[in-house]
Amino acid sequence: MTPRITSAYVTVLDMRRAVAFYESLFQTQVSDLQDRMSSFVWDTFTLLLYDPKQDGVEPIFGDNVVLNIEVDDIAATFTAMEQAGCKVVVPITTVDPDVFFQVQDTEGNTLEFYQEVGDRS
Repeated sequence: MTPRITSAYVTVLDMRRAVAFYESLFQTQVSDLQDRMSSFVWDTFTLLLYDPKQDGVEPIFGDNVVLNIEVDDIAATFTAMEQAGCKVVVPITTVDPDVFFQVQDTEGNTLEFYQEVGDRS
C-alpha cells in the first residue's frame, strides 16, 4: 500500500475564531464554513477544522497533530505569529538544513513553521 495523505483535521474549541486565525495565517478564505467541520482546500491537500461538540463528543485539544508548514521568511512568520497572540512553544531553532519554531494556535494545537536554509544533500 502506498499512502496518500490528502487531508488532516485539527480539533477546535470555537469554529469562528479558528477559521479567522487560519484565514489570516494562510491569507485565504475558508473554502467551506460549517459549525461541525470547516475546510481549507488547496490543490492536493485539505485542512479541516473540526468541532467535536457538534457530534456530542468530548473534545481533545492540542498536540494531536503537528502541522509542519514551510515558509519563505521564518523571521517574518515568527513576528506575525507573536502579533497574532500565539504562545511560543519552541523559539526559532536551527536544525540543519532547517530553521523552525513552534507556536500554539487559538485552539491549543501546535503549529511548526520551517524554512529550509541549508543543503539537503
